Amino acid sequence: MIIPALIVALIYKIAHFEDWSRYEVFLLLIFQTFIGCLGASLFFGQFQTAIIILVCFGIVLAIIAAVAKAFSD
Repeated sequence: MIIPALIVALIYKIAHFEDWSRYEVFLLLIFQTFIGCLGASLFFGQFQTAIIILVCFGIVLAIIAAVAKAFSD
């Protein structure tokens, strides 16, 4: 999971060299980790874990959206 995330981050960093900061690459890695964990838990039949991961991911996205909205005003 780490190697594909680093490859994607490297490709995006090269394509958007002046636009990306280190925080955006880190957030991309976290996003891919959430997706990978969700897919793995669904694949192995751990539906309760998948729901918990999905709820945590939604909470994190809501916090990020609230912070972004607060800084945009």
